[in-house]
Amino acid sequence: MLLVDEMQLKSRIEFDRGLRQVVGYVSPETLASDAATGADKEPATHALVFMLRGMTYSWKQTVAYLFSGASLKRDPFWNFTRQVIEASESVGLKVLAVTTDMGPANTGLWNHVSIQSTRTMLTSAVVHPCAADRSLYF
Repeated sequence: MLLVDEMQLKSRIEFDRGLRQVVGYVSPETLASDAATGADKEPATHALVFMLRGMTYSWKQTVAYLFSGASLKRDPFWNFTRQVIEASESVGLKVLAVTTDMGPANTGLWNHVSIQSTRTMLTSAVVHPCAADRSLYF
């Protein structure tokens, strides 16, 4: 199972001596493709953490993270989530589901992939990005 959790950060730009670069900006993967090359850099205010968790074995491992601003575009969020799923599957893990809380970025992702939950409609799965014969549940 892929767990996605968001946390608010104290926005701060600083030089990381270990990385030898300035850090604290929004991850380029969270930007729309046309904005990813722009010179305007936005300080990060939120972090999205991606963790894999066993469904039959008790283990959990952080596998990726993104820094975002106050809002997060749906398409880049889904593209990065799909990349995490594809990378996990490429090493032999079978990602069956994605779980999130009901934060605005997450519900935006659900809407983007056509996940719905209303009184009269329930769509809880999409075609798996790695195998058309499987479903990915939310």
